[in-house]
Amino acid sequence: MAREDENGEALERQVNVFGGLRWRFEEHIAKARQRTDRTAFFRAQPGLQMLPDRLFNLDEYNTYSCPWHNNLSAAVGSFRTAKALRRNPGSRAVINTFHWPQSERFSWQSQQLLDLGLMEPGQWF
Repeated sequence: MAREDENGEALERQVNVFGGLRWRFEEHIAKARQRTDRTAFFRAQPGLQMLPDRLFNLDEYNTYSCPWHNNLSAAVGSFRTAKALRRNPGSRAVINTFHWPQSERFSWQSQQLLDLGLMEPGQWF
Protein backbone atom coordinates (compact mmCIF):
# COMPACT_ATOMS: atom_id res chain seq x y z
CA MET A 1 0.00 0.00 0.00
CA ALA A 2 1.31 3.46 -0.82
CA ARG A 3 2.57 5.35 2.22
CA GLU A 4 0.96 8.77 2.44
CA ASP A 5 2.10 12.10 3.84
CA GLU A 6 0.06 14.21 6.27
CA ASN A 7 -2.00 15.57 3.32
CA GLY A 8 -2.95 12.12 2.02
CA GLU A 9 -0.58 12.32 -0.95
CA ALA A 10 1.39 9.19 -1.91
CA LEU A 11 5.08 9.42 -1.03
CA GLU A 12 7.52 8.60 -3.82
CA ARG A 13 9.06 5.08 -3.56
CA GLN A 14 7.52 4.49 -0.12
CA VAL A 15 5.09 1.68 0.59
CA ASN A 16 3.67 -0.11 3.61
CA VAL A 17 4.13 -3.85 3.16
CA PHE A 18 1.85 -6.33 4.89
CA GLY A 19 2.29 -10.05 4.48
CA GLY A 20 4.16 -13.11 5.58
CA LEU A 21 3.73 -14.49 9.07
CA ARG A 22 2.56 -11.16 10.48
CA TRP A 23 -0.34 -11.22 8.03
CA ARG A 24 -1.14 -14.94 8.28
CA PHE A 25 -1.34 -14.81 12.06
CA GLU A 26 -2.57 -11.23 12.48
CA GLU A 27 -4.86 -12.13 15.37
CA HIS A 28 -1.75 -12.81 17.47
CA ILE A 29 0.19 -9.67 16.52
CA ALA A 30 -0.62 -6.12 17.61
CA LYS A 31 -1.92 -3.95 14.75
CA ALA A 32 0.98 -1.51 15.05
CA ARG A 33 3.49 -4.37 14.57
CA GLN A 34 1.89 -6.00 11.47
CA ARG A 35 3.83 -4.01 8.87
CA THR A 36 6.73 -6.01 7.43
CA ASP A 37 8.54 -3.24 5.58
CA ARG A 38 11.16 -2.64 8.25
CA THR A 39 14.45 -1.50 6.74
CA ALA A 40 17.08 -4.12 7.45
CA PHE A 41 20.22 -2.59 5.97
CA PHE A 42 21.15 1.06 5.99
CA ARG A 43 24.16 3.32 6.31
CA ALA A 44 24.29 5.23 9.60
CA GLN A 45 24.89 8.95 9.48
CA PRO A 46 24.83 11.82 11.98
CA GLY A 47 21.29 12.80 12.94
CA LEU A 48 19.65 9.60 11.65
CA GLN A 49 16.93 8.36 14.00
CA MET A 50 14.54 5.43 13.92
CA LEU A 51 11.06 6.56 14.91
CA PRO A 52 8.65 4.57 17.13
CA ASP A 53 6.81 3.24 14.03
CA ARG A 54 10.16 1.83 12.73
CA LEU A 55 10.53 4.46 10.01
CA PHE A 56 13.52 6.76 9.76
CA ASN A 57 13.43 10.54 10.19
CA LEU A 58 15.02 10.90 6.71
CA ASP A 59 12.50 10.05 3.97
CA GLU A 60 15.10 8.61 1.58
CA TYR A 61 15.86 5.89 4.13
CA ASN A 62 12.22 4.74 3.99
CA THR A 63 12.14 4.00 0.26
CA TYR A 64 12.05 0.54 -1.31
CA SER A 65 14.37 1.53 -4.15
CA CYS A 66 16.70 4.23 -5.31
CA PRO A 67 17.44 5.39 -8.85
CA TRP A 68 20.13 2.74 -9.41
CA HIS A 69 18.82 -0.46 -7.71
CA ASN A 70 16.09 -2.10 -5.65
CA ASN A 71 16.52 -2.28 -1.89
CA LEU A 72 17.52 -5.76 -0.81
CA SER A 73 15.72 -5.34 2.54
CA ALA A 74 12.66 -6.88 0.90
CA ALA A 75 14.46 -10.22 0.82
CA VAL A 76 15.08 -10.43 4.56
CA GLY A 77 12.89 -12.97 6.36
CA SER A 78 11.79 -12.58 9.96
CA PHE A 79 12.80 -15.61 11.94
CA ARG A 80 12.17 -13.61 15.12
CA THR A 81 8.48 -13.39 14.24
CA ALA A 82 8.22 -17.17 13.85
CA LYS A 83 10.07 -17.73 17.12
CA ALA A 84 7.85 -15.25 18.97
CA LEU A 85 4.67 -16.85 17.60
CA ARG A 86 5.82 -20.32 18.71
CA ARG A 87 6.84 -19.13 22.20
CA ASN A 88 3.81 -16.93 22.89
CA PRO A 89 1.31 -18.86 25.07
CA GLY A 90 -1.58 -17.21 23.21
CA SER A 91 -0.51 -18.50 19.80
CA ARG A 92 1.60 -21.59 20.57
CA ALA A 93 -1.38 -23.94 20.82
CA VAL A 94 -3.01 -22.86 17.56
CA ILE A 95 0.03 -22.71 15.26
CA ASN A 96 1.27 -26.15 14.28
CA THR A 97 3.27 -25.19 11.20
CA PHE A 98 4.42 -22.17 9.23
CA HIS A 99 3.87 -23.95 5.92
CA TRP A 100 0.54 -23.39 4.18
CA PRO A 101 -0.96 -24.57 0.89
CA GLN A 102 0.19 -22.80 -2.29
CA SER A 103 3.28 -21.38 -0.61
CA GLU A 104 6.84 -22.14 -1.54
CA ARG A 105 9.42 -23.19 0.99
CA PHE A 106 12.51 -21.04 1.20
CA SER A 107 15.31 -23.03 -0.41
CA TRP A 108 18.19 -21.00 1.09
CA GLN A 109 19.45 -20.31 -2.43
CA SER A 110 19.94 -16.80 -3.77
CA GLN A 111 18.48 -17.90 -7.11
CA GLN A 112 15.06 -18.27 -5.49
CA LEU A 113 15.13 -14.62 -4.38
CA LEU A 114 16.32 -13.54 -7.82
CA ASP A 115 13.53 -15.53 -9.51
CA LEU A 116 10.92 -13.89 -7.26
CA GLY A 117 12.29 -10.41 -8.03
CA LEU A 118 13.20 -9.73 -4.39
CA MET A 119 16.84 -8.97 -5.08
CA GLU A 120 19.24 -8.26 -7.90
CA PRO A 121 22.49 -10.01 -8.90
CA GLY A 122 25.29 -9.15 -6.48
CA GLN A 123 23.01 -8.51 -3.50
CA TRP A 124 23.40 -11.90 -1.79
CA PHE A 125 25.28 -11.82 1.50
